[in-house]
Amino acid sequence: MIHTFYRLGRLYAASPMRVVLAILCASIGVGLGLAVPWILKEVLDYGLAQRQTRFLYLAGGLLVAVTLVRGVVAYGQSYLGAALAQQLAYRLRNLFYAQSQRLSFAYHDRTPTGEFMSRATSDIEAIRLFFQFGWTTGFSVTLTGLGTIVAMAWLDWRLAGLTLLSLPFFLGVILGLGHALQPLQRRVQETTAEQTVILQESLAGIRVVRAFARERQQAQAFAEAATALSQAHIAVAAKAALNFPLLTLLLALAVALTLYIGGRQVIAGAMSLGTLVAATGYLAHWLSR
Repeated sequence: MIHTFYRLGRLYAASPMRVVLAILCASIGVGLGLAVPWILKEVLDYGLAQRQTRFLYLAGGLLVAVTLVRGVVAYGQSYLGAALAQQLAYRLRNLFYAQSQRLSFAYHDRTPTGEFMSRATSDIEAIRLFFQFGWTTGFSVTLTGLGTIVAMAWLDWRLAGLTLLSLPFFLGVILGLGHALQPLQRRVQETTAEQTVILQESLAGIRVVRAFARERQQAQAFAEAATALSQAHIAVAAKAALNFPLLTLLLALAVALTLYIGGRQVIAGAMSLGTLVAATGYLAHWLSR
């Protein structure tokens, strides 16, 4: 598995400058996202508390500028991520085709053409989607998490400890759902290959099928394969649909606990209101990604 990811990573990083630019855009976007709660903190603790109208104008303009720059870097990240993933898929298809030309006749006799085509299309497409969305999301979430912990530790060590305490529960939900989805995704790939095999055999041998009046049997076989594929996709969707509600529930509990602990500190005068708002903003920003 690690060797496979290493080889795919080398193909993905064949354009190192684009990879560096994509990482830079993602890093800038994360940094600007982390700046927003801090600006809101200063608005509450300084601008409103001390009635600094000029500072409020400055903070409003800064928020607009941050939002505009975040939009630009988000565009760059999305474009570069899609371009790099498409280049990876292009190289994989060429390598796959070249390898298929070197395989023995015995291999092609044993392997159905439909299954071969499924590997060349759906499997490579799954790899492309992972490299386009998977690693960028993981990188952004990790970087955001580190920045959030540092920022909350700077604000108040108790709130940082609460964030670290809630982290294992979120990781447990994500890893648990990933483990549950793995066999279901494998089943989707298998049923896709089976349906492709049936379709390829039916179309390639259409004269034989019609000569022996096997249209109804072939149509039934294809319908059964299509039903199995749709059920496999529905099973994946049913499991994946649990991800957002569970994470939202955990987020609500973490924010509620933060508001309770921080609210008591604000009432006691040990914490400013801006610090509490910034802490909840950091927590929501990180865990909602």
